Amino acid sequence: MIIQTTIASALATAVGIGLNNYRRRQQSRRREQLLIQGLHRANIAQPVRNRHLISMRQSEMETLLANVRTAADTLVAALGAEQQVGSRVCGPDAQAPSLFEEWAASRRADEQAHEVYNQAVQEYREFVHSLAPPLRAEAAQRGYSAMMAARV
Repeated sequence: MIIQTTIASALATAVGIGLNNYRRRQQSRRREQLLIQGLHRANIAQPVRNRHLISMRQSEMETLLANVRTAADTLVAALGAEQQVGSRVCGPDAQAPSLFEEWAASRRADEQAHEVYNQAVQEYREFVHSLAPPLRAEAAQRGYSAMMAARV
């Protein structure tokens, strides 16, 4: 009888401990689910540390794209200026010596703008290659769009 009571008592204690552990796990899961739901409602899909890194990379990409666009706009403007000077060189006032000097200066400005543009494009390409493969396609497409907009 004492053995049966001891076994029953031990069994009841084990069941009680198991039940308490089960309840703690359930509470923990509920808290975890509430936290996940709260994060989704707050539109936070990733932990803060990863979001910070992603936003830094996004910021870097936007800066490099802005550099490409600015360099492209500068190059288009320089080419337009050279075209205007070139049309005057070929016009009726082609004998003026200052026109040739003006054209040579605009040509140097074109070459410098082209170097700046090539450097900006190269930096952006290197950035794209540093991205994880799943992110490269979208980044490359955005770079291509920035370069194509300058051609129009």
